[in-house]
Amino acid sequence: MSDQAAPTQLAEQGRWSETWGAFAKNKAAVVGLVILVVLIVVALLAPWIAPHDPVAQNLDLRRQGPSGDAWFGRDEFGRDILSRVMVGARATLLAAVGSVLLSGIIGTIIGVVAGYRGGFADSLLMRSMDLVLSFPYFLLAILVVAVAGPSLRNAAIAIGITYIPQYARVVRGATLEVMGKEYVEAAHASGVRGPRIAWKHVLPNISAPIIVITTVGLALAIVGISSLSFLGLGAQPPSPEWGAMLAGGRQYVASAAHISIFPGLAILVTVLCLNLVGDGLRDTFDPTLR
Repeated sequence: MSDQAAPTQLAEQGRWSETWGAFAKNKAAVVGLVILVVLIVVALLAPWIAPHDPVAQNLDLRRQGPSGDAWFGRDEFGRDILSRVMVGARATLLAAVGSVLLSGIIGTIIGVVAGYRGGFADSLLMRSMDLVLSFPYFLLAILVVAVAGPSLRNAAIAIGITYIPQYARVVRGATLEVMGKEYVEAAHASGVRGPRIAWKHVLPNISAPIIVITTVGLALAIVGISSLSFLGLGAQPPSPEWGAMLAGGRQYVASAAHISIFPGLAILVTVLCLNLVGDGLRDTFDPTLR
């Protein structure tokens, strides 16, 4: 390691340590992060650790309540709900991540270009985002799925499209703020232009709001994808997915409430934890809130 690289690495480690220390002061955010890590591990290992085949039917055990063999009970086809919730976590979380990646990449590019270029480009891009925002977000998602066809992938794409304007507006505002900083003006003065300034000087310094909005966006994506699946526009039977499981159990709420309760709790806990982590990250990256 060179003499110049060592101080840089130590400074980077110090920044990460300071950031984690500020985040750790928010106990609710730390609890939310721990639960999220557990959920992610379960989702990744679900095919191997699920106690039963999530699509195997046993009609003799239809709507059976929680027991030692099936901790969450069985659904309307006698399938193990615990196994379906575990495997469904994999499907729901992957779809939400894909949705946020789509909206995040496109929205960030639009926001950076609008904030950096300004003028006509800024007006054109932001008015385009206003046009998308003029449609009710969930109605627009339903329209996209109706055109593309019902599937979990198309549901994720639809939700991703509807969330692009939020990313673009947040990133544009952060870019405009960064463009007035001394280091950007110095880069301009030294002859650096275009994409290089955006890549080296703008993006690294607007990462904080992007991280925060991504966390919140994941929570919204889970709710949106589950809602589309609940309406029959997302995951199709017999694929386990939290929203589709809720839809399957809605007609048995009075006689076998556990069919809907456990996938509903999975959505509730995941979204709550993401919001707690998002609040913690917001407080961490905004010095005025510490």
